[in-house]
Amino acid sequence: MAGRGGGALPQGVANLLWALAKMHATPSPGLLSALQRRATVTVGDMKPQELANIAWALAKLQATGDRSLLQGIEKRATATASAFAPQAIANLLWALATMGETPGVTLIMALQSRAAATAVDFQPQDVEGVVWAL
Repeated sequence: MAGRGGGALPQGVANLLWALAKMHATPSPGLLSALQRRATVTVGDMKPQELANIAWALAKLQATGDRSLLQGIEKRATATASAFAPQAIANLLWALATMGETPGVTLIMALQSRAAATAVDFQPQDVEGVVWAL
């Protein structure tokens, strides 16, 4: 999980947050804050699945998302939208809606384009998540 300089890699941060949420854990405020800070630093290197997992985990943990982290997730998701899988689209949109965040038009348009391109791959649960979020 550690990268050069002792910092956690994006996948490690995403996996740890996802695991905490999946286990219904209640991380200490210090741990959650540290993970969000590290995610903010590495968000520019994140893959779509990592972006979606972090957003999903924060929503499930009912964490108040760090403003700079959420902005970074939106910016990176917009830049990498063409690589999003249907489940990642659904999870990201569900998470943002659950946290009371309104995605920018640019992100919505980018994910809409990707969803149209991958429509045959959407599972019913993915469709449900997108529809609920919007």
